[in-house]
Amino acid sequence: MAAAAAVAAEGVEDAVGWSPPSLGRVPSFVRIVEVAPRDGLQALQTDAEITVDTKISLIQQLAHAGLRSIEAGSFVSAEWVPLMKGSDEVLRAVLADPDMTDVAFPVLVPNTYGFKQALEAGAHEIAPASLIAFK
Repeated sequence: MAAAAAVAAEGVEDAVGWSPPSLGRVPSFVRIVEVAPRDGLQALQTDAEITVDTKISLIQQLAHAGLRSIEAGSFVSAEWVPLMKGSDEVLRAVLADPDMTDVAFPVLVPNTYGFKQALEAGAHEIAPASLIAFK
C-alpha cells in the first residue's frame, strides 16, 4: 500500500508540479466510520418519525455487512433535530447486541448535557461536535 501511495504521490507531483506533504507519510492504519445512522438520518428533510427499531435495524444491517465503526446517533435536543430522538435507546440496544461486540459505536455530542446523556446511555466513544462561525 505504501508503494501505491508513493506512486500516486509521484503522479500528483508530475501532473501539477507539487505534492501535498501528507502523501509522503502513509499511515499504517485507517479507520473508516460509517455515519449514515446519524448524519444520513439527521439530514433527511421529512416530517416522518423514524422509529428506534428502524434505526437499530439499520445499524445491525451495516454491522452484518462488515462495518466495524458505526456512528450510532447524536445526543442533541430532539426539539432541534427530531430524527435523533431516541439515540440513547439505540445506543443501549446496539451495545447490548451480542452479535456486535466487535463494532465501535461512536456518538456525536455537541455540549456537556449531551455528553452526560451519552455516558448515561453507555457510550464508550464520543465524537465531539464543533461549530465554526465566520463573520
